[in-house]
Amino acid sequence: CTNQSFAIKLFQVLNDRGLDLSPSDIVKSYIIGKYDNDNEIGKRTFENTWKEIEDLSKNNGFKIDDFVVYYEYYKLKTNPKKQVVDELRRIIEESDVEELVSDMNLFAKSLSKVLSSVDPVILSLRYIPWRFYVMTALTSAYQVDYPDKENLFRLIRKYFYVSLISGCTLNGIKQTSFKIIEYIVDKHSINDIEKEIQKSIASRKMIKKTYEALDDEVFNEKFLKPLMLSLEYEIRERTNTTFYPIDNNLHMDHILPRAYSKKEAWDYITDEVKPYINTLGNMALLLSDKNEEALNCGFDEKKRIYKGLDKDGNLATGVTTFETSRVVIEKAEWDLNTIKERKEYLINLIEKMLNISVEDINIKIEEDNTSTRNANSKWLYNENYYDNTKLVRALITDYIIDNNITNYEVIPDDIKNFKMHIRVLNIKVSD
Repeated sequence: CTNQSFAIKLFQVLNDRGLDLSPSDIVKSYIIGKYDNDNEIGKRTFENTWKEIEDLSKNNGFKIDDFVVYYEYYKLKTNPKKQVVDELRRIIEESDVEELVSDMNLFAKSLSKVLSSVDPVILSLRYIPWRFYVMTALTSAYQVDYPDKENLFRLIRKYFYVSLISGCTLNGIKQTSFKIIEYIVDKHSINDIEKEIQKSIASRKMIKKTYEALDDEVFNEKFLKPLMLSLEYEIRERTNTTFYPIDNNLHMDHILPRAYSKKEAWDYITDEVKPYINTLGNMALLLSDKNEEALNCGFDEKKRIYKGLDKDGNLATGVTTFETSRVVIEKAEWDLNTIKERKEYLINLIEKMLNISVEDINIKIEEDNTSTRNANSKWLYNENYYDNTKLVRALITDYIIDNNITNYEVIPDDIKNFKMHIRVLNIKVSD
């Protein structure tokens, strides 16, 4: 073949029924291709680095393709315009290969620091669904040795948790996420990063939406378990470094069961409590063994189970692991008032952890005089203004990139066959 890119494309066509090349395979081949044929020492150094990256991914349960994306975002500091292999091919071609491998090796070590950290803030950020942005931001901070990592990590947690609770989508957080990565890599001041985050939060009215979400029913909301576990990490003793995966062993217990009316032990509860059953104040974290035992029990029985006592009052399994659930044990009874009190208690913890308050709802952002908005650019998307055509192009481009689409044929027909129609209004002169 005339060049490596064509060779890879040809291989993918001929190998259509075999094993596909992954992005990491292709990137690896690009790097190896940069070495001179007789540079065996350099190639061996790279092979050792790549093996360490593979081991890091295997030991921490992620794909090496994920590492490639983290590194791409760190190098670009902006939303990719092309597929990951094309962006990294350009970076590789423009770099000294030995400096690139050294930088990649350091990035892997920086990622290892994030993954092995017992910092409560980092542990809580591991639950955020937008992991490519979160992990790149945290790893970049170690990579460049950002001078104020403690405050930086708290700001990152605030941004992503407020975004999660307020119902932001991937496209809603993407632009600010890349801006955070850019500011970290370029070592902007912590004040610059805070301003960027505050601008994004205020422009989307995230604080208002966050309080509305916390005030509403939260059971089955995707933010509930990550948020409750984050509170645990924040208030527990620093010697406790356990990380709790969100799996089938972790449950949210309704302290007042949803089937309370069928249990004699709850016969003092009136129907006015029904709107509060699925609210924050009636939720408690439990591991599966305790949750199964506590299901639908009366309050005295629940407290016994939370304390880890058997029916004779003897210690059986130990007190519930979670600090926010232990608070329930201290209550004499459980009713509408205690549900409201617990809700207020948890919201106070959340406010302290995320550094938010109801006063933040009314914070205004200063108008940006450098805005590129004009008469035709009327659509605001990812903090940029677009006209009709450019908006559609941006949406489709992001869809293709977000879904890692590399083959035209797999694009859904409703997107592939999209046509834009402009409605022409016939207006009389007299109008």
